[in-house]
Amino acid sequence: MAFILKKQTAELNTDNVGEFTHALGFKITFRSLFNPKFMRASAMLDAKHILEREKLEQRKYDDAFFDDIDDEQNNPNTMALQAIGRFLFVDFDVSDEDGNKVEPTPDNFLLLSKQVGDPFAFVEWCIECATKVAQDSAAELENIKKKPSTATTGKKNTKT
Repeated sequence: MAFILKKQTAELNTDNVGEFTHALGFKITFRSLFNPKFMRASAMLDAKHILEREKLEQRKYDDAFFDDIDDEQNNPNTMALQAIGRFLFVDFDVSDEDGNKVEPTPDNFLLLSKQVGDPFAFVEWCIECATKVAQDSAAELENIKKKPSTATTGKKNTKT
């Protein structure tokens, strides 16, 4: 049997979103973990951490060494939250002290992350949510692939 080439191929939808409820009660919407911009940012952060670790291994253990480690901007959790806030985070139902809806911006996402308790646990939870969106997208793609194609076998129909 010959391989049948379909006219159109189904692709993973990386724009899908999903809404989740945090243990503290607020709802938050994330894009798929397969979002290309997030994947690039994640790879770049991994490379940055490897380079920084190599540089740190060659340094003297003095005050400047520990000052660099304490730098919040270079904290892996902070950088991961910045990437999540910029590329995966879509919306949330959070209000300010006056009861006004807070705009879903990357900066407000970072502010939220500082108020939910353990930032590492929050990073993990966000990644789990985005992974669930990705898994749902992959399952959707598999269902599309299982549907019969409207493509023909290439044989002419001689019936009249």
